[in-house]
Amino acid sequence: MSAPSEEDLIDAIETAAERAISALFDEHPEHFYYCSLMTTGEASAPVLTAWSEEALDRAVAEQGLEEREVLRWSFADSPYFCYGEEHFNEVQRLFGERPPMIADLSTNQWMQEYDFRVRCMEEAMRMLDGKGLFGEGEKRRNIVINVEVMDADHTNTERALRLNPRESLTEWLATVAPPSPEWYAVDEAGQVGCFTTDPGRVPGSICSSFEDAQLVRNYFHDMADNISESEMLWDNILKDLNDHQKERYAESPSGMAKKGLFCFDDTFGYGTFCILIAMPTKSISLNDIPEDIKAILSRTKFKINFDNIKRISNEDVKST
Repeated sequence: MSAPSEEDLIDAIETAAERAISALFDEHPEHFYYCSLMTTGEASAPVLTAWSEEALDRAVAEQGLEEREVLRWSFADSPYFCYGEEHFNEVQRLFGERPPMIADLSTNQWMQEYDFRVRCMEEAMRMLDGKGLFGEGEKRRNIVINVEVMDADHTNTERALRLNPRESLTEWLATVAPPSPEWYAVDEAGQVGCFTTDPGRVPGSICSSFEDAQLVRNYFHDMADNISESEMLWDNILKDLNDHQKERYAESPSGMAKKGLFCFDDTFGYGTFCILIAMPTKSISLNDIPEDIKAILSRTKFKINFDNIKRISNEDVKST
């Protein structure tokens, strides 16, 4: 017997999720702001989770106000985690007929099967969104839908960006979105920039060696000294984050800026490659860096100066 096809899985997941989500919305007529299919690191059959403003208020009343930000996007703490799981019996059966996610598979086979399963889940959610299950207009903009791996990684962010209007993701991106890949480059003056971008925007000079990229990252995170004060450029980010969200979002770029790096992010850079979100008062240069790290960094240069530019355009990237 042949394994279930992509069409088989998408159809089964769409049917199961539509029944479960429809039941959730009908039985709990609340203001839902989050609805996601959750899977494991082995891409097992998905389960539903969701949060509404009303459910969050009830949970906070029970656990205390200080838990509100922790609970708001916690898939496992939701009272609706695994809601309608009886609707996913057919999905579980079909997943059981796919190649098992075990050590006997080669790395390439494992990744192909993993990508296949997650892709089916994402397409099912996309189709449900196209049916209007999550609402239209303002109602749709007020809910984040997604397909997520429980052990959060940057692919959760990639799927969220593909499945949602950008305005739906303002708070989610700023507070809980798993970070995209981090990489480093230098400018004409030899100053160093730290970039957090979509994987598709990582330069080939970075992708050519995972080991070298990891070596540079480990150096700046674990060995480089703090040499500077940091300045967050909030006008380049968001106007409506609360103090807790600002503190959480600023932790990583502020830490890098204290090491003398200019920090760029593509999360809020609408229509551009990325924007400057944190800068040092004193920058580090290639001459301050060990020779092995310096050699790796020198492969990726921008023909601009980081200290007099707030946005890096796609044309600037083409000139590297």
